[in-house]
Amino acid sequence: MPSSRAVYSRRRRRRWPYVLLTLVVLLAAAAVAVDLYARAATESALASRVRSVTGARSASVTIGSLPFLWDVAVDGRLPAVDVVADHVPVGPIVLDQVTVDAHDVRLERRELLQSHRLVVTSVGSATLSVLVNPADVLAAGGGSNYQLAAKGNALVLYSGGLARYTVDLARAPVIPDCSFSGRQTAGGLYLTCRVAPVPAGVVAALSQASG
Repeated sequence: MPSSRAVYSRRRRRRWPYVLLTLVVLLAAAAVAVDLYARAATESALASRVRSVTGARSASVTIGSLPFLWDVAVDGRLPAVDVVADHVPVGPIVLDQVTVDAHDVRLERRELLQSHRLVVTSVGSATLSVLVNPADVLAAGGGSNYQLAAKGNALVLYSGGLARYTVDLARAPVIPDCSFSGRQTAGGLYLTCRVAPVPAGVVAALSQASG
């Protein structure tokens, strides 16, 4: 008959795999939590940056990256960053919404690791979407008889068959100089364009300010 000490030793050995498994699960959960927190903090900081440089009433940023810390620290890039800014002033017009779907976002790893700043160095491509609400045009003095149209990178307001004024959309820091195409929707005039690569001015607007 085995001694009580031998029985205890066998039971102890049988428990070790479960203990190790529990530790692995806890460490993995902690790593995921840290990664999600870092991504959320970066999204919040970039959204604040976009609000500051555009004067938008609100802005949100979604980073399509998992694991986030691996992508930024090791690869130095993010596969996708989506920016949505609401009520962006551009001259006499307030754009109802501006969306930037950026891809292949390259980062300065040294700034991130040493200064805790997310500095964007380049963006491979981006698709821009701009929604102009007719109510905002009326508020700007367009009158009741008007027509909105895209012309290159500009939004042109026609009234009475004449061009009343032209707004350069690239005056908004997150909108590059590109040729927009437009279509009328129930919510207003919907403009889109695509640029590759993204100009340096827009890249700077997507970089996190120091602090």
